[in-house]
Amino acid sequence: MRTRILMLVLFAMMTACSPSSDPVPKIAESQRQALDKAKATANTLQESAEASRKKIDEQSE
Repeated sequence: MRTRILMLVLFAMMTACSPSSDPVPKIAESQRQALDKAKATANTLQESAEASRKKIDEQSE
């Protein structure tokens, strides 16, 4: 009886500690891609605005 309980406990511990075979789902992947695209667009606009300011400053001197 004691051996069975010990075997059940060991089996439960081994099963609980085994890695999951299911891949981790990518939650909100499309939203992440849209956010990355928006950030890239914002960076492009920022660079364009800086270039425009620089040209205006050079012309006004």
